Amino acid sequence: MKKFSAILMATLVLFSMFTFTVSAEGEPVNYAQIGVYSYGETSTFLASTDGSTYYGDDACTILTDGENPYYMPEEPGKGVVLTGSGTVHTITFDLGATYDDVYEIVFGNVWDSVNFGYVNGEDGKGNRGFNAEKAMIRISADGVNFERTKDFEIVKTNHTEDGSENGFYDYTFKFNAPATFKAIELLIFSPAYCLSLSEIEIWGYGHSIPTPEVSFEDETTEEIVDETSEEAEETTEASVEESKAEESKAEESKVESKAEESKAEESEGTNPVIFIVIGVAVVAIIAVVVVISKKKKN
Repeated sequence: MKKFSAILMATLVLFSMFTFTVSAEGEPVNYAQIGVYSYGETSTFLASTDGSTYYGDDACTILTDGENPYYMPEEPGKGVVLTGSGTVHTITFDLGATYDDVYEIVFGNVWDSVNFGYVNGEDGKGNRGFNAEKAMIRISADGVNFERTKDFEIVKTNHTEDGSENGFYDYTFKFNAPATFKAIELLIFSPAYCLSLSEIEIWGYGHSIPTPEVSFEDETTEEIVDETSEEAEETTEASVEESKAEESKAEESKVESKAEESKAEESEGTNPVIFIVIGVAVVAIIAVVVVISKKKKN
């Protein structure tokens, strides 16, 4: 009887676990809060001149703390302000497992004072903005090899309690088909000096799949191809140099050969003249001797 009860209890526990898993996978899950994230090396945070106010996120917790308040302006610890005009800010999330049902990514409470305008800004415009159209999303099923996806639509909504517009927005990137990834890189930047936001959410339904084994074959192949190309270029350059050297030597040999031929021709052309001059001189000497002999006889 005890054995039967133990078996029954174990069966009920397994059944309850299975039931919980199925129901959990049917409810939306914010994977961003499950995973961890980090900023790229180019990202810096806004701080006051005296350092008393800091809109940073050094511990990488603010964007996933679940606090997406309605407020104006920013409050340290409740939002992040990244700085740098034209700077591409990379935020990388590792979800800890590979999910195949991600349906949208939300950038919450983004302050856009560039397009909406702000009374304290120059010419009625501020220096907070977000260029959603130029944002890039790169996903990775194994957490190592990333590739860009453009299979999404962007929806911009007012981040206010009553839906009115005050310059704060939520930007939702809705995938046209469920996306599969373990890690994701979000490349974002502002058309102004600052990019201000409070939260990033990554939504799915809790369905994980086995993470693919990491393969370095493509990268290795590319490295080999690159190395081979470099070696080929070096070999070609060496061959060209040797060919040029040989051509130079050949040209020098030709020049020397022509010089020797020229000397030989000059030598050959000079010999008859010398003989003629010598002959003339001999004839002249003989004639002088003959004349002197005749004078002596007379």
